[in-house]
Amino acid sequence: MGETLEGRTVIVTGGGGGIGSSTALLLARAGARIVISDISDSGREVVEAIVSNGGEAHFIAADLSTEAGAKALVEGTISHFGRLDGAFNNAGIEQHSLPIFELSHEQWDRVMRINLA
Repeated sequence: MGETLEGRTVIVTGGGGGIGSSTALLLARAGARIVISDISDSGREVVEAIVSNGGEAHFIAADLSTEAGAKALVEGTISHFGRLDGAFNNAGIEQHSLPIFELSHEQWDRVMRINLA
C-alpha cells in the first residue's frame, strides 16, 4: 500500500479478530487513526497492538444490530478523534446451531440487522 492515510479516521466494525483486526492493523500502518468496534471486548487487544506500534486507536463497544448502537459508534468516533473519514463495515454473525430455514423470526432479524448494517 503506497498511499498514506495520515490524519484520516476510520471505523472498523467487527475489528476484534479475523479480517477486521487484520484490516485495522493495515490501515493503522498506512497512518490512519482507527476506531475498533466490536460487541465484545476483543477489540481492545487490537487497539493495544496498534498503539504499541506507534499508531493511534480507540475502542468503542457497540451493538450494531440497533440504530442507537450505530449512532453511538459514529458519535463516539467524532468525539474522540474529531472527524470520521471512512468505515470498514465488517461486523457480521452467523447462527451456526441451526439451518437457515429453522431460524426464528427474531434470530433471522438479528442476523440481518447486523450483517446488512
